[in-house]
Amino acid sequence: MTTDDLPNADRFTWWHEMTMATLIPTLLASDHTVDFRAAANVVDLGAAQVTAMTYLPLTSARTSKLIRQSDPEYCQLSLTVRGDMGLSQCGREVTFGSGELMLYDSSYPFEGWTAAEDGSVAHIVAQIPMSIPSNRGDLLSGQLQGGVGPVVVLVVDRTPIPTHAV
Repeated sequence: MTTDDLPNADRFTWWHEMTMATLIPTLLASDHTVDFRAAANVVDLGAAQVTAMTYLPLTSARTSKLIRQSDPEYCQLSLTVRGDMGLSQCGREVTFGSGELMLYDSSYPFEGWTAAEDGSVAHIVAQIPMSIPSNRGDLLSGQLQGGVGPVVVLVVDRTPIPTHAV
């Protein structure tokens, strides 16, 4: 999926709608709405999903209202490939860069941001339903039932980052 074939005026809105449908509902904002470019590769693993994305910097927010409207109860594991990312959730704020992982929960509000000196941000997000681990403590300790954990790690490692669009 890419914004390449869309008119500039439609790109940011399309990206926002695509991420709301493919990932989780969030509010997005960007200083690049006029010239926004983005691309994504989505790998459906049945219960889990892996999405590799490149896009121009933006901010995101998952509000309590959005959670009440739609909460798939996902754990999201994000690997930053290029650029910097930040996330504030449950009173914790973290900044992470290329090669670093972040784990967050779709059931709690968050605010996030991305930045890149050379233009675009690239990251891979694995969405894992909370129903897979026996409890959230298992997930945070890295123990997943049913072999999903190794599959997600393998797919994240093998999912190509889109190079077109940005």
